[in-house]
Amino acid sequence: MDYKCSCGKTTTLDAHEELTTEFKCPQCGITSKLNQRGNPNPHPKPWIAALLAVLSPGLGHFYSGNIKIGVTLIGISPVLAFASLLLSFYWDAPPFNMVVPLLAGLAYFIFSIFSAVKVAKTYHTLDEKPKRITSFLFYPVIAVGGALMGLLIASIFDNFETYNVPSVSMADTIVIGDKVICDESAYDDSDPQRGDLMVFFSPSDKTTKYIKRCVAVGGDFIQIDKKNLFVNGRQVALPPTGLHRDPDVDPRRDDFGPYQVPAGSYFMLGDNRDDSYDSRYFGPVDRRLIIGKAVRVWFNFKLGRIGVPLK
Repeated sequence: MDYKCSCGKTTTLDAHEELTTEFKCPQCGITSKLNQRGNPNPHPKPWIAALLAVLSPGLGHFYSGNIKIGVTLIGISPVLAFASLLLSFYWDAPPFNMVVPLLAGLAYFIFSIFSAVKVAKTYHTLDEKPKRITSFLFYPVIAVGGALMGLLIASIFDNFETYNVPSVSMADTIVIGDKVICDESAYDDSDPQRGDLMVFFSPSDKTTKYIKRCVAVGGDFIQIDKKNLFVNGRQVALPPTGLHRDPDVDPRRDDFGPYQVPAGSYFMLGDNRDDSYDSRYFGPVDRRLIIGKAVRVWFNFKLGRIGVPLK
C-alpha cells in the first residue's frame, strides 16, 4: 500500500507497516495516524461488507474492491424492483405472480450479501490489490440514491392501495383473510361499469369502506324478484364465484324494486347475496364516494388465494 505524507512524499508500506495504526515518514519524520489521514485499512472486513450489502446491494462490493460487480448490482436493483411490481400486478398466474417476484428479490438480496463477504475474504489472496472505495460520504450517498430510486418506482404504482376483507359479503369471489389491491386510478379517465368490483365509502357514514360489485349505473332500472336480479328488464346471472345458498325467500333481502338508479350513482350488491349489507339497504352509491377498482388478491395465508385476479 502506498502512503502519501502531508509533505508530499509517497512511501510504499511493507506488510508489517500496513497493519500498524501509525507511520513515521522517512522523508520528513512526521508521525501520522493512518486511518485518521483517510488511508484504507489493509484488508476489507467481511462483516462491514455484509452490513453495506444489507443497506443496498452493491455497496459491499465497492468496499471490498470489486467495483465492477458493485455497479452491476446497483444497476440491477431498480430494474428488478420494477419487473417485480409489473409481474405482481399484471401477471395472471396465481400464486406465482406474487411468490416468484418475492423469491427473486430475496435471492438477489442474499446473493449480494454473500458475494460481498466472499470478495472481502479473498482480498488478501490477490497479488494485485484492486482499488477500494472507502470514502465516508460515498456509501450514504449511494444508499440514499437507491432509496430515492425505490420511491420513484413506487410512485408509479402510487395509485394502488391494499384492503383487508373482514366479512363474507363477497364470498366466494373474495373471502375472509384476502388482502385486496385496489387501483385508485381506474376511474380517473373513465366511468365505472356494470360488473366492476369497486371499493367505496359507505353512503351512510362516508367513512366505512366497502368492496361490492356494481350491478347497475345511473339511469338503469333494477329489480330483484325472489332472488333473481333484473337490470333494464334483463335477468343478470349471479357471478360464478357468488353465493345464493339460502333456499328461503326473505322479502327484505330477496325482493327489491323496481327502482331507477339516480344519475351519477351506482347500485352495489355483494356476491354473497344471502349475507351482504349493500345498496338494498343503504341505497345507491354516489360517484364521489367511489375510491377505485378491486383488481387482485395480493396475500392470504391460504396459498391458493395469493395473486388471484378479481373479476
